[in-house]
Amino acid sequence: MGAPAASAFVLLHGAGNGILTIAKGTLPLAIFGTQGYGMRQGVLMVPARLAQASAPWLFGICVSRWGVGALWVTAVLGLCSYLALVMLKMPAERLPEGQVGANR
Repeated sequence: MGAPAASAFVLLHGAGNGILTIAKGTLPLAIFGTQGYGMRQGVLMVPARLAQASAPWLFGICVSRWGVGALWVTAVLGLCSYLALVMLKMPAERLPEGQVGANR
């Protein structure tokens, strides 16, 4: 793999970060409008900033406790995040019985 894989990683990671910065600023504006935009941005960013600040410390605790098994914790959390995003796009008709909210 070596250098070609590293180059692909750098390009894709940079493109993802670029899109993320654009989306963070424009999606709340498009969804909620201009009224209270600054306050809403602040409220939306607090959980992300707390997670970013505590992630290295929490991962260090996991590594010290479970060693390489901490990677399984990371993999499971990533999979759960992916499934949550998939469920956001799933139409109500495809959800199992009892999981649909009041707007049925």
